[in-house]
Amino acid sequence: MFRILDLKFGYYLGFRILILGFLLLPSAASAALIIQAPKYIGLTNGLVGYWSFDGKDMAENIKYDKLKI
Repeated sequence: MFRILDLKFGYYLGFRILILGFLLLPSAASAALIIQAPKYIGLTNGLVGYWSFDGKDMAENIKYDKLKI
């Protein structure tokens, strides 16, 4: 009987220590900023850039296409 209780208590204690370790010892976060699309993925011509979604190109929830080829 005591072995079963000790085993359950050991699992419970181990789980609590594991969760506490995740909360107290977080890993460092990394982030990056991409200024321009990489040339190797082929985004050098076509619809590259950005479209504004404000001002004269918009009417409520409709975007007017002003692209001239």
